[in-house]
Amino acid sequence: MYKPLQTRCKGLWVLAGCATIWRTWWLLENGGFPSDSVVEDLELTWKAQKDYLVNYNPDAICFTEDPETLKSYAKQLKRWFSWRPSVRKHFREARKGLKFTILWVIGESLGFLVYLGIMIYLLVTLQWPLVCLMLGVDALILSIVTYLEARKIFMVKQAMLGLIRYFFIRYVNAFLFFKALVKPSKKW
Repeated sequence: MYKPLQTRCKGLWVLAGCATIWRTWWLLENGGFPSDSVVEDLELTWKAQKDYLVNYNPDAICFTEDPETLKSYAKQLKRWFSWRPSVRKHFREARKGLKFTILWVIGESLGFLVYLGIMIYLLVTLQWPLVCLMLGVDALILSIVTYLEARKIFMVKQAMLGLIRYFFIRYVNAFLFFKALVKPSKKW
């Protein structure tokens, strides 16, 4: 859902390292993979967008390995969420479309923290109808988007089953995001 929009804005947030093909000559001319970053795929994506059109192929399908334990999952997510130093390092030189995407991701991330704050307030003050309304609207929107996107790759059943787990794990993700926002990872 995000990648096609970011492509149109000429500001891709990140091309996931495990699902990306780079031209060897470009990597060699541009210093290879950054060694001073824990989000090297993000930094390479941003660097490549300065001078070249970075492309996202919506028809490509890539399956990755998921972390096997909650501890390894938490470590991986904390690393992925440690993009704040990269924003500070590259924001000034980023093209207009990428600056838009960076600000959008920051806004969306902070917006979800506000959503969580509102949910916690509603839970603590026992405002159950509003809690149910927020969760219902959230579930409806995510279900529709998931269904439409999964239909394109003939994986509706798997995606809808995964969505059930997502409703739980997103709160774990929010905690890990906040942790990385306060203290980003500096190493793998």
